[in-house]
Amino acid sequence: MSELTYINYEGAGQANSDMCHYSQAVIIGDIVKASGQGGWDNAGNVDANDAKGQVDFAFENVDKALRAVGLRHWEDVFSVRSYHRDIETTFPIVVEKPKSVFLVIGRFGPMFKLSGSLSLGWRLKSRQKRIAGESD
Repeated sequence: MSELTYINYEGAGQANSDMCHYSQAVIIGDIVKASGQGGWDNAGNVDANDAKGQVDFAFENVDKALRAVGLRHWEDVFSVRSYHRDIETTFPIVVEKPKSVFLVIGRFGPMFKLSGSLSLGWRLKSRQKRIAGESD
């Protein structure tokens, strides 16, 4: 079985981990899984009225998680899953953001899956991954 290494980036990444008892990323062999990265600034603040700002911060936070585990940047990402409360507002912003990121690194981006949600308050969407053990 592979050893698990848990990583948090400084600022809001570590603060969220301390407060909610989860890690920003886990290294499993040569694979990295990252927790959902929201649109918070380095102090953990979110501006509910600034959709573009939230998207920008979410992309920055993904980059922080990638760098914290020793990866280069978005060029190491092959898949992204994105959840939206107001997909009509945020979809165009999220579509534009990867263009600027991947034009810089000179290649096409990863697979993207976007999901809309009527409300993220009091509802939970959870996906788990685990390593198969000897008992499987």
